[in-house]
Amino acid sequence: FVFFFKKHDEADGNEVRVAKFAFLIDIGLTVAYITVARAAEQQGISPNERMSLVGIFLIISNASTVVSFLPILHGAWHKPEKEHPLPWTIWTCAYALLGCTTIAEYGVDSLYMLYPVSNILLHGLMALIVTALQVLGKKAATPS
Repeated sequence: FVFFFKKHDEADGNEVRVAKFAFLIDIGLTVAYITVARAAEQQGISPNERMSLVGIFLIISNASTVVSFLPILHGAWHKPEKEHPLPWTIWTCAYALLGCTTIAEYGVDSLYMLYPVSNILLHGLMALIVTALQVLGKKAATPS
């Protein structure tokens, strides 16, 4: 909350706006988490209803992850030299291993695959975006 209400420099305007937007979405997602968790605790719901709530929870969880990437992506887009592709690549590999484990445990068509697949895509795309921006930036800085 301190970040949200703190006065920021005008130079950081867009970056701060993106971060505040992500923060507001996270608050909404937190309310959704609580709502889904409370619904799952209700007596008398069927296993199918409970699994549907688990699916909703996973979707909300992934939405939260996407939102958390907004400020990072914004920063990488404007200052790609500050990001490094290696950590993103390592995270991508870690989520790929989680995906393999999830397939082994639940099968490839399981709802639980949503988390590793979405994170493989997000982290892999960040690695590609950072690499591409850095390569393009180096080419633009190199005289012909």
